[in-house]
Amino acid sequence: MRYSVDIQSMIAPLVSILIPAYNQAQFLTETLSSALEQDYDSLEVIIADDGSRDESAAVIADFARRYPERLVPILGETNVGVTKNYNRGLRHCRGKYVALQGGDDVLLPGKIAAQVAWMEADPRRALCGHDVEVFDSASGQTLYRWTERIAMRQGQSGYDAVRFGHLMPGTSTMMRACYLPTTGCDERIPIASDWKLWVDLLTNAGENGHFGWIDGVWARYRVWGGQVTKRKLSFQKDLSKTAQLLMTESADPRIRRFYRIERAKRQFERGYYFLRKGDIGRARHLLSASLHSEIYAPKPVLAYLAAWLPAGAIGRLLKAYRGGQPH
Repeated sequence: MRYSVDIQSMIAPLVSILIPAYNQAQFLTETLSSALEQDYDSLEVIIADDGSRDESAAVIADFARRYPERLVPILGETNVGVTKNYNRGLRHCRGKYVALQGGDDVLLPGKIAAQVAWMEADPRRALCGHDVEVFDSASGQTLYRWTERIAMRQGQSGYDAVRFGHLMPGTSTMMRACYLPTTGCDERIPIASDWKLWVDLLTNAGENGHFGWIDGVWARYRVWGGQVTKRKLSFQKDLSKTAQLLMTESADPRIRRFYRIERAKRQFERGYYFLRKGDIGRARHLLSASLHSEIYAPKPVLAYLAAWLPAGAIGRLLKAYRGGQPH
């Protein structure tokens, strides 16, 4: 998407850069400098430290003395976890727009001005991202660009955000604050809560819930041993929890139906797997569950009926079915 940067011709709205951090003292100097030195005057930087046990507090205190009008330090006395700490910082954001930055990531010059220009160009724009460089912390070497592996998305609703899945790197995000949920991130999702936040924000925006991106690379995403996204099992668990919550609680019936269909597909795939393996009990349970979605397709119905045939008949049926499939 193309955009034009003309900050001088508009009244620059306040932007809040929110930086949740925990035990990242070795990176905070670079992180905070890249945010505080953005060439955009109407800016506040909120750093929410989640009770770090390293030297983070001292680094933050030094920056607070140097940038008293620009930096808002929120120092948690106890560690409350990623999502709760995120909300702790979000409550102090006063900007028309809220931009996100990881406590170990680096913003590139001009990022905030470029995103504000894109957002201000159309009042329907509620969420903006951009490409980032993924780099190795030890060497500083760029490993790849985000868009070389995951496409950036554009759309016009919370439903589009659900259909597309992951929309943009978290540290590239800028949000129109008036559409943020009053409670912030859903604290039932302890770590990977940003995706549901985007869906909730776009749903709140309704017909104004457009999202997209600006051209170019405007941040660097650090890869190192201690980052939260290394916790793959917890991350996947949070994504499953997000899907469950959206399926049962979303105000958009299209989102609820989408997830019922997706869940039914997964249940059918697992049920069919166990049917082929001869684990008839599990197969019946999963295939039956796939039908409870009320999305009745021929394959799940036929597979469920087949699960009640004698074992020999199931084997012959599956052999005949596989024989008719393309190789």
